[in-house]
Amino acid sequence: MVADALSRKLVQTSSLMIEEQKLIEQFRDLKSEVKFQTNYISYGKLNITNDFFGKIKEKQLEDPSLRYIVELLGTKQARDFKLGTDGMLRFQCRLCILVDDDIENYIG
Repeated sequence: MVADALSRKLVQTSSLMIEEQKLIEQFRDLKSEVKFQTNYISYGKLNITNDFFGKIKEKQLEDPSLRYIVELLGTKQARDFKLGTDGMLRFQCRLCILVDDDIENYIG
């Protein structure tokens, strides 16, 4: 009885491995183009989006202390701060992320 169950499991596992190999080959043969952007990844007709950076930017704009730092950019008082090409404030090349429940939910 045990040997019979083990042999069935081996056959099922082999069958799954064959199907997996077929899927891998089909995926490889798609020759799709992958594009990486700031807020999404595009794969063929599949777009994966995430508004995480949008939320961070929104929260930065709402925070009075960070808006004040943006006003001070280019001065000695804000010498370690930079505004990225994406419009988000960074401190020593690190993104300024506020303590916020919405953002914490994204980080998990």
